[in-house]
Amino acid sequence: MTRLLALLACLVWGQAWAETLYVRPSGGSYGTENGTSYANAWDGLSSVVWNAAVTAGQVDPGDTLKVCGTFTGESDGASNASLFVEQPSVIVDADCSSDGGESTATLNGSSTILYGVLCSTAAQCQGQTWKNIKVINFVDVGFYTRNGLDDADSVGFTGTNLTCNDIIGAEGDTPWCFGGWGADATLTYAYSYRSTDDSLHWQGNNFTLDHWHFQFPGYNIAAGSQIGDCVQVITKTDNATITNGICDKRNANADGDASKQAIIIGDPCSAAGTDGEISDNVVYLPATGNTTFQSKTIYNCGDNVKIRRNFIYGGYYGIFAFGQNQTIESNILVEQEFRGIEIPTTTPGGTTNVWNNVVDGSPI
Repeated sequence: MTRLLALLACLVWGQAWAETLYVRPSGGSYGTENGTSYANAWDGLSSVVWNAAVTAGQVDPGDTLKVCGTFTGESDGASNASLFVEQPSVIVDADCSSDGGESTATLNGSSTILYGVLCSTAAQCQGQTWKNIKVINFVDVGFYTRNGLDDADSVGFTGTNLTCNDIIGAEGDTPWCFGGWGADATLTYAYSYRSTDDSLHWQGNNFTLDHWHFQFPGYNIAAGSQIGDCVQVITKTDNATITNGICDKRNANADGDASKQAIIIGDPCSAAGTDGEISDNVVYLPATGNTTFQSKTIYNCGDNVKIRRNFIYGGYYGIFAFGQNQTIESNILVEQEFRGIEIPTTTPGGTTNVWNNVVDGSPI
C-alpha cells in the first residue's frame, strides 16, 4: 500500500507540473519570449531551454513543446540539428492551430544542417513523441531517434504525421529520411520524398510502421551504388510490422539499374528475428533494368513472418522469403523481371505456406 500511494503521489505531482511551452521562428517579436505561451514564445529553436529538473518555463520530462511556424536554416549549433530534443518523455507537437498558428511546422535545413529533429542518447530518447512536423533539405537524417545507437533497450518512441523531403547528401550509411534505434517504437502516417539512401532505417524489436507513403529512396546516387530501400528493419526485428503503405522506387540509378528493396526485414539473415508482418502494402520497382539478384521488392529473412495482401509490381524478384515457417498468401505480383515468388533452397528448414497468390507477367 505504501508503494502504491507513493506511485500515485508521483504521478499526480508530475501531471501537476507538466507544462506546454512554445517556440516560433527566430527574428520575431514574441512578447516576453519566455516560451510560456504562443504570444510569448521563445524566439528561435536555439532559445529553447531544456532542463532535467521540474522547473517552470523550461522543457522538462513530461512537458509538451509546441513548435510553431517555418524555421529556415536554424540550428542549435552543438548537435548540428535544427531541433535537438534533449529530455525523455517529451511531446513535440507542431499543431499550433488552436493558438492561431499553423497545423504543422516546417524545418528547412537549407542543405547544410545534418539533422532535422534529433534525440541523441539513450537517456534522452526514452518515451518521446513527435508529431505534425515536416523536415526538408537536410543532408544526413530528417527524423533521427539515435538512442545512443542502442538497439536492444526499449526506446518507447511514437511518431505520427511526420513528413520528410529531400534528405540528400554524401553516400554512406545514410542519408535517411527516418532513422532510429531501440525497441518498442511506432511510426504512423509517415511520408518521405527523395533520400540518398533509405526512406526509413530502424534497428529494434517491436517496431510498427503503419499508413506510410515513401517515394524515391536511392535518389541522386552514383553509378553502381547498391543503396536505397523504402523500408529497412534490420538486426533486431522481432515483431516488425509494416502495413498499409505505398513504396515507389521507380527512379533509376545513375547507371539505369534499379537496386535494393521496397521492404526488407532482417538483414543480415543471421540476425533476423521472428513473428513479423508485411501486409496490405502497394510497392513498385521497375519492370526492367533491375540489378540482378539485388532487387527483391519484398525481402524477408525472419521466421514466422506473414506476407499478405500486398500488390507488388516489378523488381528482379517480387517476394524473396528466406526465413522458416512463413505464410505468403493473397498477394498480387505483376511484371517481375525474373521470378514472382522465391523460396530459396538455402532456407533453413521449416515449412513455408504459399497460398492464393496471383503472379502475372513473370518468366518464372
